Amino acid sequence: MMWMKKIGILCLVGILLSGCFSPEPESNKGSLKGSMELIGNSFLSNIRIEEQPKMELLQVEFEERDQKFQSVFFINAENISFSSKNDFIDRIITVENWDQNGKMSYNTREVEFLDGYTYEISFEVSSDIVNRGSAIIKTYEEEIWRNDFSITQEKQEVTFNYTHHRANMTEDIFCLELFNDQNLTQGTIEIKNLRVRCLEETKLSVSVNQQGYLPDLQKTAIFKYNSGDGFYVINTETNEIVYKGLLVNEKENADTKEKNYVGDFTELKTPGKYRIETQINGQSLDFVIQEGIYLDLFNSSLKMLTLQRCGQDLFNLDSGAFEHEACHKQIAHKFGSNEEKDVSGGWHDAGDYGRYTLTAVKTINDLLMAYYVYPDSYSDNMIGISSGNGISDVLDEAFVGLDWLLKMQQDWGPVYNAAVTPRFADTIDPQEDEQEILLLKEENTATAVSAGSWAFAAMLIKDVDANRSKIYEEAAIKAYQYALSVRGGADIPNPSTISAGDYLNSSDRDEIYFASAALYVLTHDESYLNEISNMIENYPNELCQFTYSDFGGYGSFLLLKDEVFKKNHQELYSLLYDKFMNEALYLVKKQRNDGYQVAVYSYLWGGNMYVANYAMVMLLANDLDPHQEFVDCAFEQLSYLLGKNSLNKSFITGYGIDYPRNIHHRIAQLHDAELKGALVGGPDDHAENSDTAPAKKYWDDSEKYSTNEVAIYFNSVLNFILGEFAKR
Repeated sequence: MMWMKKIGILCLVGILLSGCFSPEPESNKGSLKGSMELIGNSFLSNIRIEEQPKMELLQVEFEERDQKFQSVFFINAENISFSSKNDFIDRIITVENWDQNGKMSYNTREVEFLDGYTYEISFEVSSDIVNRGSAIIKTYEEEIWRNDFSITQEKQEVTFNYTHHRANMTEDIFCLELFNDQNLTQGTIEIKNLRVRCLEETKLSVSVNQQGYLPDLQKTAIFKYNSGDGFYVINTETNEIVYKGLLVNEKENADTKEKNYVGDFTELKTPGKYRIETQINGQSLDFVIQEGIYLDLFNSSLKMLTLQRCGQDLFNLDSGAFEHEACHKQIAHKFGSNEEKDVSGGWHDAGDYGRYTLTAVKTINDLLMAYYVYPDSYSDNMIGISSGNGISDVLDEAFVGLDWLLKMQQDWGPVYNAAVTPRFADTIDPQEDEQEILLLKEENTATAVSAGSWAFAAMLIKDVDANRSKIYEEAAIKAYQYALSVRGGADIPNPSTISAGDYLNSSDRDEIYFASAALYVLTHDESYLNEISNMIENYPNELCQFTYSDFGGYGSFLLLKDEVFKKNHQELYSLLYDKFMNEALYLVKKQRNDGYQVAVYSYLWGGNMYVANYAMVMLLANDLDPHQEFVDCAFEQLSYLLGKNSLNKSFITGYGIDYPRNIHHRIAQLHDAELKGALVGGPDDHAENSDTAPAKKYWDDSEKYSTNEVAIYFNSVLNFILGEFAKR
C-alpha cells in the first residue's frame, strides 16, 4: 500500500510537470530507475522520497494482568436482609432486616490445619445489632472446636489459641457465628483484622524469589491454599508492616494440586530485608530488595561452564575440589574403525564426562547470544581464565566449544555427534577416567548446527579477531555444503554397546535453517535465501525454538536483527517478526494463566532448561521491541528457578535459602563439594509413578539424575537471562 501511494504521487506530479522534462533516453525507457533520474533533474529533487516503504508490523499488545479480587470469606444468612463491603481484610455488614428467626455466620473454607501445630486466631469485632458470637473450626461432618466471645458497640479485641490434634486437614471450615439476642432488626457489624496465624516458624506457604527482588522491577509472591484476603510485607529488622495488599488471580493448579493466589508488592522499592505474612496461615522465607543482587550469580553461572572444561588444566580458580589436571587427552577412535583423531577440549556435558555436539552448540549459541544482546554486562566479568586477547570472558568461554567443534569436524565437512567413553565413568575425578574415547556418528544435525554456530561466531568477532573469524567461516561453509548434500533423515540411536547419552533429533530442517540464517547474516549472500524463505513460509512452528534439538529460534533472531535482511526482504522479515513476537506474547499469556506465574508446558527431564528458554524468548522479543512487560515476565521465570515455586526450592546451587545440596555430578559427589551457580533439571513428572503432583516430583538426591543433574546447556541460558539483570 505504501508503494502504491508513493507511485501514485509521482505519477500525478509527473503529469502536472510533464512539460519540464526532456524526452526519455531510449536505454531507460520503461524503467522506474530512469523515471526517478529524470525527476531528480528537476526541482522535485528537493522532495524527500524514502528508499523503502515502512512495514506494517504486528503491534505488541498485552492483555491486562488479572487483578480481580474475590474475597475467600462468605456470609451465610437465613431470614436476614443485608449488604456488605470489604476494606482490605475488614468486612462491614449492614443489616437491613433481621427476622426473629434469623441466623448469620461469617465463613471461609479450605483452611489448612496440621497435626501438632498451634494457631493463633485473632480479630476485632463491634456491632449495634449482634451481642455475642462463637469462633468455630469444623469439617463438613463435625464440629472440632468452639470458643465464645461477647460483642458490644465498642471494638472488642478477641484472641484464641488452637492446637490441632488430629490428622492434617486442608478442607476445614473456620467461621464466626453471630447471635442477635436483642431482637433488633437493623444495624451494622464490623469484623476487622481477622487473622489465623500458624505459630510454627517452619510453616511456609508463601513462595518468593529467595535471591531477592530488584527495587525497580515487578515483585510478586505466590500463596498456597486459602491464605485469606490479604498479605503483609514486614521489615524483619523493625518487625513493622511496610506494605499490605490483596490476594488476586485465584487459580486451581492441577500441576501442583493447589489453589494459588498472587500478591503484588511492586510498589515497595525501599532496600531492606523482609518477610511476608498472610491473613490466614501464611509466611514466607526472608528475602531482600536490593540492587546488584544478581551480579555474583551471573558470574557463578558462567564460571560453572569453566569448571566443566575438558582437556585443560583447571587451577587457581578458587574452586577447591573442582580444580584438576587436564583430562581425557587420549586419542579418540571412530566407533567401528581404527581411524584416530585428537578431539581433546570442549566441556563435560553434565554430571558425567561425555561430550556431545548438539548440547555444546546450544551452550555456544546461548553464550554468543548473551554477548550479542548484553555486551555491557560482560565488560568486567572476570572468572579467572582468559585467552589474553582482550575479548570478553563470555566469548572466551564460547571459543572453548567452538574450537572443540573444529576438532570434531572431518576434512570434507561432516561433524561427529559425540566423543564419549564406552560406559559412564564411576564416581571418580575426570583425569582418572582413562577409558577409550569413541567418536559416534556423523549426524547431519550435528554438522548443520555446527555450521550455524561457527557462522554466528564469525559474524560477532570479525572486527575484533579477524583470523579466528575467518577460520570459523571456512569451517561453517564446508560443513554447510556437506549438510545440504546429505540432508534429510532422522538421527540414528547410539550403538547398544555404548551407555552414553542419546541426543536424538527427528529432522535436520531447523538446523539447516539456523546455518542458512547465520551464514546469510555473515556474508549477505542471497543464495542462502531459498532455505530461509522455505522455512519461514512453510514451517512457522519451527522458527522460535531454542533447545539442543530445535535451533530455529537462533536463526530467526539473527535475521530479525540484520538490517540488510530487514531492508531487502521485507515480506519475509514481517512474517518472521510477527511469528517471533506472537510466540513471546503467547508465553506471557501462558505465564499469567499459571498458578505460579511460570510459562511451562509440562514437567519433564531437564524442564528447568525450558523455563529458562522461555525467559530468553521474552528477553529477545524485548530486544527487538522493548516492552517492560517482557522484562517483568522474564524475571518471573527466573524467580521460579530461585524458589518461587510449589516446593519453595531454589533450583540453583548456592543461591537462595533452600537450594540443592546433593546434585548429580561426579566431582561434587566424590568430594562432597558445592558447584556454585549450577542449575539443576528440576521436577520430572516421569521420574516416579505416584499421585505426587507433577510440579512436586523433585528430589534433592544425587542419584536422581532426572531431577538433580546439572548441565552446561542449562547454565548457558541461565547466564543469558542474568545478563539482563546483573547490572541492575
